[in-house]
Amino acid sequence: MTDLGELASTADRVAATSKRTEKVAAVADLLRRTPADEAPIVVGLLLAEPRQGRLGVGWASLGGPPPEPARASSLTIREVDDALTRLADAGGQGSQRVRAEVLHDLLARATDAEQRFLRSALLREMRIGANDRVVVASIGIRGQGNSVKRGFARLPNVTVKTLCDIDANLAPVDIE
Repeated sequence: MTDLGELASTADRVAATSKRTEKVAAVADLLRRTPADEAPIVVGLLLAEPRQGRLGVGWASLGGPPPEPARASSLTIREVDDALTRLADAGGQGSQRVRAEVLHDLLARATDAEQRFLRSALLREMRIGANDRVVVASIGIRGQGNSVKRGFARLPNVTVKTLCDIDANLAPVDIE
């Protein structure tokens, strides 16, 4: 599982350099260590385009002082993704309270660096100087490539350029 601290640290390294090769190397290194099923989550957060789309979170939700940061990193990308899903699913009467509770709980478990990263990602204000578009190539076995493709294809600003699934029994899949 990918740790949110790794993602926040990578975003800080990418933002701190003006050299394109260093930016690409830092993101590539992170993605090499990221399990395939978590890669769309990581890329979505780096682009400040969570896979859930609109979350109902804005400056009013995040404008106040954040909770006291955690002393050590403990959040995983999956836990963040689950919290973002709860934010996106909150609707109707009481949804503002639910969103406030989910955000507070998430930020309370995040370190200072992770809180800054999450606020930037949730407010769609990620300023890391990387390209606004990600091009993906994927290789999988027995449908895994297709599963990864579907995860990336849902993200805005991501183009699935190449897909290879070496299981000859699977029908070809159009990529759009």
